[in-house]
Amino acid sequence: MSARNSDHLSPCRHSARLSFHLVASAADQVAALDRAHELLDPDEQQRASRLRPADHRARWVMSHAIQRTELAAHLGWDTDRVRYQYTNTGRPSLLLLGAPDALPDFNVSHSGDVLLLGIATRGRIGVDVESTMPEGGRDREPLWDTLSTRETRWVGAQRDPFAAFVRLWTRKEAIVKAIGSGLSDQLASLDVLTPPQTADVMLRIPDGTSLRVIDLEAPPGFHAAVAFTVPDLHVHVEARTLAPNHFLHCQ
Repeated sequence: MSARNSDHLSPCRHSARLSFHLVASAADQVAALDRAHELLDPDEQQRASRLRPADHRARWVMSHAIQRTELAAHLGWDTDRVRYQYTNTGRPSLLLLGAPDALPDFNVSHSGDVLLLGIATRGRIGVDVESTMPEGGRDREPLWDTLSTRETRWVGAQRDPFAAFVRLWTRKEAIVKAIGSGLSDQLASLDVLTPPQTADVMLRIPDGTSLRVIDLEAPPGFHAAVAFTVPDLHVHVEARTLAPNHFLHCQ
């Protein structure tokens, strides 16, 4: 996967940063996992305690610790200053009393060992990353009832229908996550099919709103997309691999 490597971008107007992280479960890295767990807030720690099996819990803890440290670095904060608030559909956003409109929006998606974090300093952002090779022997069968008639014909005509479906699915999920609600039960009416090789497009959703959607260059075996409610953002994409002991040095 190619990506531009750079230091953390400072928060600036009209910008968005997408970062892919390869997240090992670190179940056998006890000290690092304990430190990552300490970085979480009490609600996250309580939720983590209920997760099974151990590898899934470890990956969840590492992913949320990455989210917290990346947001803190982007804002120039200590990690313990990062606080969340949630909509009635469970979508998180940053919380800072007295300045709710000054904070960037963010969104996270993970699949297997790949985590995708998106931060936008204006408008709302939605991201999704999915494996094109399902784990656990699950059938590689598209969810046909989430596709429009036109999309169904296109997916069925491709050499690898499941991979083609995932391309459309990540776009739909990114859009739904960007707007927050209202379309999750209308995915078949959300047609996101565009001509081949079109990776950065404006798409109109059923209520007439237009969003910018970009297909991202994801790690091998994955597909990813991002959606923005504000189209004129400078977009930066980077790939990072964090060693489990990274969290031993976080404050």
